Amino acid sequence: MVRLIGSSPKDWVEQLRILRVARRSAIQARTQTINQMSAVVVGAPHDLHDQLHRLSRHQLLTHAARFRVGHLDDARSVARWTLRLLAHRHRALTAEIAAIDSVVAPLIRSHAASMLAVCGVGPEGGGSPPGSRR
Repeated sequence: MVRLIGSSPKDWVEQLRILRVARRSAIQARTQTINQMSAVVVGAPHDLHDQLHRLSRHQLLTHAARFRVGHLDDARSVARWTLRLLAHRHRALTAEIAAIDSVVAPLIRSHAASMLAVCGVGPEGGGSPPGSRR
């Protein structure tokens, strides 16, 4: 676990801003990844498309992550290989978001605990300046 140590009382605000930039970027990349997976399924050969198009997002990620591909010698194998890569990217981005959250939560708890006391406010919402939440 990473531990942040600020050099000034206001340094935690800058740390939080930087972490939020990284988190927002990872979330956008993860969303883009799942959209790319959907596009690959739409354009996949009919047998693969029929097998995957009704799966939920979670089911598609789980199923695609387990694909085993030998040779990339046809559209079906290339689609399966691409879906596998994208599923692993999604997992990596999810882990990255969790790692950022594990640093943000203690930062908020130690400097803005009153924000977390509000019902329904977690580390991400508590770490946002008022009025900046989307």
